[in-house]
Amino acid sequence: MTPTGRLPVLVVRHVTWEGPHRILHAFDGRPVHLVDTLSAGAALPPVDTVAGAVFMGGPMSANGTDPLLGALAPRRTFLHWHGEILDPPSGSAVLARSAQTACQAFRVGSAWGMLFHPEADRELLDEWLAEPSMAAEAEQAHGPAAAHRLRADADAAEPELLAAADAMFAAFATRITAHADRYVAGPTA
Repeated sequence: MTPTGRLPVLVVRHVTWEGPHRILHAFDGRPVHLVDTLSAGAALPPVDTVAGAVFMGGPMSANGTDPLLGALAPRRTFLHWHGEILDPPSGSAVLARSAQTACQAFRVGSAWGMLFHPEADRELLDEWLAEPSMAAEAEQAHGPAAAHRLRADADAAEPELLAAADAMFAAFATRITAHADRYVAGPTA
């Protein structure tokens, strides 16, 4: 528990250029516990000491060891490029797909996974493209004019995408906050 008496949101970051960015805006000042897996000795806190968790992506393989998405229905275009696709986990429900990828989001019980990036805006896209490995991956996925095309697409779609993503993040924050507040308060008599 933090000095404010509020359980923090756990953010697990695997690479420096993949932080939570705009996701945290929805939590209205709730404390954040950042675990940077690049740090020596990085360990996750016990599950009962956090309100919820946000696991960021990175260059790792997605194949390795609907209340939230309702704001995105029936169709939205988000920034994404990836060289890999994944099969949804056994027993999961596929929640989003694209022409390129049959599983862009899934849910298993109370765990949600997304392969696309609803937190991305033009500012974050520019950070990604400034990272040479990310720029090369974008070019591999979208061709030699990838950076120009992605920036133009982001500029054109950003107002609608930000509103939809903010609604999704707010729903996520509401679910986590309700869960955390029930946990902290304990069962009612």
